[in-house]
Amino acid sequence: MQDGFMGKFAEKKITQIIDIIKLYKALQINGDFNKFIESYQAFFGKEAENDNSKIVYHIEKSKNKLFVLVDSIGEPVLRHKLSDELTSIFIKVEEKELKDIVSNLKNKNFDEIKRELKQYSNETREKILNQLFGNSHD
Repeated sequence: MQDGFMGKFAEKKITQIIDIIKLYKALQINGDFNKFIESYQAFFGKEAENDNSKIVYHIEKSKNKLFVLVDSIGEPVLRHKLSDELTSIFIKVEEKELKDIVSNLKNKNFDEIKRELKQYSNETREKILNQLFGNSHD
């Protein structure tokens, strides 16, 4: 396993990841997703959700697990392609969450904003402050 996945097990996991990406995208546009549900359920087992909105949230919440698995794929082209696909999905999620946070903070006073910002990482705080005030907070 040190040099990456091999054999039938690897092929199954890679197919499941591809199907999870397709499932996520299909659920976002209300497309046909039924053919991908089986892979999602097999990949997550007992953790799998049944409700569509919960499936989307569950996939988003499981991004680290998906990235770890993709990073262990030995074939570089496939590993990079899957990593790029996951990154494009999760960047969009983070941008939406960031917009929601900023929108929520716009009507708060300085002390309330400071209190809210404590729950986020330095990187996220920086992004929030940039959107709220531009680069003038330096």
